[in-house]
Amino acid sequence: MSLRARRPRIAVATVVAEGFLGRLAFGMVSFALPLYAYSIGLSVAQIGLLVSLRTVLVLPLKPVAGWLADRIGVRAVYTLGALARVVAAAALIFSGSFLGLALVRALQGASAAGREVASLGVIVRDAEGRVGTAYSLYSSFKSTGSVAGAGLAGILISATGSDYRLLFTIILIMSVPPMVAAWFGLREVAGEGKEAREEEPEEEMVREGGVRETLAMLREFAGPASVGMLVVTSAYMVHGIFPVLATQYAGLSEAQAGVIYSLSAAVFLFSGPAFGWITDRRGRTFGLIWRSAANIGSSFLYLLSPTFLGLAFARTVDDSGKAAFKPAWASAVAEISAADPKRRGKRLGVLDTSQSLGEAVGPALAGLLWQTGGILALFAVRIVVAVVAEVAALKVFGELKGLRLSPSARLTSASYALPPALGLVAAWGWIWYAGRGGSGASQTDLVIGGAVVLAGSLIGAFAGGYAHAAERRAARKDEERALGDLAHDLRGQLTVIRGEVELVLAREDTEDGERTRSAESVLQELERIEEIVRKRREGAS
Repeated sequence: MSLRARRPRIAVATVVAEGFLGRLAFGMVSFALPLYAYSIGLSVAQIGLLVSLRTVLVLPLKPVAGWLADRIGVRAVYTLGALARVVAAAALIFSGSFLGLALVRALQGASAAGREVASLGVIVRDAEGRVGTAYSLYSSFKSTGSVAGAGLAGILISATGSDYRLLFTIILIMSVPPMVAAWFGLREVAGEGKEAREEEPEEEMVREGGVRETLAMLREFAGPASVGMLVVTSAYMVHGIFPVLATQYAGLSEAQAGVIYSLSAAVFLFSGPAFGWITDRRGRTFGLIWRSAANIGSSFLYLLSPTFLGLAFARTVDDSGKAAFKPAWASAVAEISAADPKRRGKRLGVLDTSQSLGEAVGPALAGLLWQTGGILALFAVRIVVAVVAEVAALKVFGELKGLRLSPSARLTSASYALPPALGLVAAWGWIWYAGRGGSGASQTDLVIGGAVVLAGSLIGAFAGGYAHAAERRAARKDEERALGDLAHDLRGQLTVIRGEVELVLAREDTEDGERTRSAESVLQELERIEEIVRKRREGAS
């Protein structure tokens, strides 16, 4: 049976409030758990496993949560997720070993999978034309709650002399109100309208087509899921390692890094709703474009200005891109899920999993690139991923539909000039980075820079030649089309002239008056031909 919220506005407000309160408690756990694990003697490797365990479990559980939402409703899934968070908080009080903390992280993973899929389902179902605004508010309050929770946990740990049991008890108490709010605020009733009146498919048919349906869904979602994963991967390549980037690369103190973190909450809180409003009223194109533009711009800022102000500005630009993409993504997901309302939860679960996969891949890829190729390799790959994600997003979500670049002199000039210019910038960045230590760039670095410039020049020559050839082909087609149009326009006048000449002027027995009239008619048609040619020339110029 199709279900809808009893009071849609209350349901959306409940999701936003629960997002803040839930993230407030989760932010406290995220801050305190590694410190508590270290205090009971766990190794750094074990702590790393605990941190990653939640994300690893979220990946397979989100599709399951979506499947459950289709069968028992988003309210039940949301409440079960909130209950799992309460149980995890209670278990945390009594956990004093690696296995105990692993159980806590497993419960947190199950909780996150249920709540995130169900919250997206509520917004898509009940926001009614304001999905972008609602999802941006939800994301903004979640981010604010996470940052506030981490700060509150730090204060409580210092004030209580590292009494983690007391802190975990406070977290348990704080976890109960969001669960109660979800239970009462998300109450559902039977749906109305065409969707609710449609007959449910027979269970036998559902079982027989289950595997085939799943495979078809995976093929359908290959494009959107790839976009979600690529965008989040590029975002989390910096997000996950920012503390290390700030302290080790830029040489900032922990306090300065914390101040920059606090700016993130302010950026999300104010820019998120603004981008949501733009998405709902102007479409998602701006959000998609700004995400990658902010990603690329912040990458250059991180590289070229490793100072407190530079990193603060880079982080602000980067976070504004995240705030722009979230409502655009929610709008696209709502459109995709609406294609099959009866399986909306399952479709949302699969799509939302792609973002969780990006959250896991991003930090791992960043660490690998930094370790093997340095900070320049990290941001170079991040820029490439951002460009690929941008093109894929505009194409997959239909923003490039019917749009193509027409051959022109400007396009040819840009094709010749842009690759060499980018090669020069990349070579300069490489040589500058290699010589930062004061020893200057080595001969190998100069050779690499020269190779990059040469590669840019060759690419420019190839791209420019291709664009020039396309421009010439287009010019020939335009000339042929213009000649065809001219011939069509002159056909009537030429027919009249030919008739006058053959039927009147060429005959010896034509009377003088008739001959004069025919000659005047021919002259009039010739004047019309001259007028047509003149207008064609003016239009061409």
